[in-house]
Amino acid sequence: MKAKKTNLQKVITPKKGDSDTTLEIKRYIGALTEEYQGRTSAVAEQYQGLCGKIDEVKETLDEVKDILSEHSRILNEHDRKLDMHTEMIGNIMEDISVIKSDLKIKVDYSEFASLAKRVSLIETKIRR
Repeated sequence: MKAKKTNLQKVITPKKGDSDTTLEIKRYIGALTEEYQGRTSAVAEQYQGLCGKIDEVKETLDEVKDILSEHSRILNEHDRKLDMHTEMIGNIMEDISVIKSDLKIKVDYSEFASLAKRVSLIETKIRR
């Protein structure tokens, strides 16, 4: 069974009676076709390589997105804890302020001992 020739093969295949110029043109077109097909296959290979690299970048980007989401969750938790600690520190500062004012009103032990001696002296004078 005879295989059908494509249009390009019909143009490239020399026929009896073709002139030398026509044969040269057909050879030149054949060479150009081969070079074009070679370059096209090279571009296709580069395209496949780039597609693979893009897929790798997408996977990496997805991993980074997951890490970023986890870090955002952690930061929100730390923010909540920081708010709680700030409130606790405010309460402690108020308590310390109250304690300071209470301590200013109270007498220290040495003054109390001195006052106790004076009161006991006055009481002994009064009893006589």
